[in-house]
Amino acid sequence: MSTSEDVTSIDPQGLGLVLLVVTLFFTPLTVIVIALRCGVRLKHNVFGMDDALMVVGWALFMVVAGLVSKGTYYGLGARDERLNEYLVEKSKMVKPSHPNSLRFSANLSNKQHIWLFQTFYCCSLVFIKASICVTLLRIAVLRSHRIITWITLATSCISTIIVIVGLFAMCRPIRANWDTKAGTCSPPIVITSLSYLVSAAAVATDWVCAILPGFMLYKAQMKTATKVSISIILGLGVLASIATIVRLPYIKFYAETIDYPYNVGNITLWSVFESGTGIIAGSLPSLRRLLKNWVNFDSSGGHSSSNVTPYAGALRSTVTNRDWEQLDDASSSRKIYVTVDMEMHS
Repeated sequence: MSTSEDVTSIDPQGLGLVLLVVTLFFTPLTVIVIALRCGVRLKHNVFGMDDALMVVGWALFMVVAGLVSKGTYYGLGARDERLNEYLVEKSKMVKPSHPNSLRFSANLSNKQHIWLFQTFYCCSLVFIKASICVTLLRIAVLRSHRIITWITLATSCISTIIVIVGLFAMCRPIRANWDTKAGTCSPPIVITSLSYLVSAAAVATDWVCAILPGFMLYKAQMKTATKVSISIILGLGVLASIATIVRLPYIKFYAETIDYPYNVGNITLWSVFESGTGIIAGSLPSLRRLLKNWVNFDSSGGHSSSNVTPYAGALRSTVTNRDWEQLDDASSSRKIYVTVDMEMHS
């Protein structure tokens, strides 16, 4: 049943309500996680680039959460049958004809909400992925692992930048994204293709960041249980890739006009889940001191230089003969170390 013509917002129901609940769930949760991360890192004076990148990514995610939450009250996640002419207007600026038009003239249309969501989501995603990659670079010893991590970081950044540039270049002027009378736009297939690009890159980078830690820690002097625990924590980002994969079938609906707010609501839902999960998973390694009650991070090898496990391949310049490569925070009373032997093994 269509909403009355005098109504300028609706109560979220169905998918819209689910989208709102998921967004409101991740909002305070990510606030707590980021606050704990910053508190732990600043307390021990080890706040680094990966922490700064994650904070920026989280701040942009907060903008996404605000846009999505407000958008659900303007039809995001609702089928056309629930929307009146005011709410279903997706292709131009909102210019209602009811008596309160002046009061509501500044509201964003569905198209504006969606375009802003796409822009801030992509910006948030690139900082989240960059933070995770920088974290991996801190524990990467082998040159091959560092190269893979740098390639992963570059892939994520380049694909996201392409999409962001595409969002700004798709319509001329930018206003034409939501006001068709203001200019011209590329066919809908463009935004669909860009979405597939960023999704494919996200899945690939998520899996690399999830699997690579296991190889990095394979020869480290730690108990097997410790290696598994750390690998699992560093690999939780794979959950974000699951959300991306689930989102893939809905991307084609960017080119559809029927039930557009509903179909885009599905894309938005899994995008919020992806970003929220990425922030949490990417911050857990920095919170491992708080998790020591259920995860053992102590090395079985202690601090002795005996029983050195050599690594094959070239080493980065900061590693010297028999030096220790610290994996844990500088202030930890007991630390995880990886020993490196300069002798090359084929």
